[in-house]
Amino acid sequence: MADSPANQFPKADDSGPSSAGSTGSTGTGAQTASPRESQGENPNGGQEVLDRVVRGAHETVDRLAEIVAPHVQRLSQGFDQAGDTMHSRAGEMCELGDEWTASLRTTVREHPVAAVVAALALGVLLARLTS
Repeated sequence: MADSPANQFPKADDSGPSSAGSTGSTGTGAQTASPRESQGENPNGGQEVLDRVVRGAHETVDRLAEIVAPHVQRLSQGFDQAGDTMHSRAGEMCELGDEWTASLRTTVREHPVAAVVAALALGVLLARLTS
C-alpha cells in the first residue's frame, strides 16, 4: 500500500518547525512544551505513534500469516483425507449391510421354520432383558 502525501509524516530525525522550541526562563536550556503538548495532545506526535503501531501490527500479522499458512494447509489436507476415508468406509459399510441382508434373506428362504423359531427366541430374550 503506497502512502499518500496526506499519510506521510516527518521522521523523528527531521528538523522542522515542529521540532523547534524555545528555551525556558529557568536558564537550564530545557525545552518548554505548549499546554497541549504537556497534556499529551500533540496532534502530529499522536498520529506518528499511531502510524508506527499500525505498521508494526501489519508486520506482525504478515509474519504470523507466513508462519501459520503451511500449518493451515496441512490441516486442510488432513481434513480432506479424513473426509475421503470416512466416505469410502461408509460405502464399505453400506455394501457390508447389503451383503448381510442378502445372506439373511437366503437363509430365511432355505430354512423358514428355523428362522421363525430364532426370531421367537430372540423376542423372548429381549422381553426378559427389558422387564
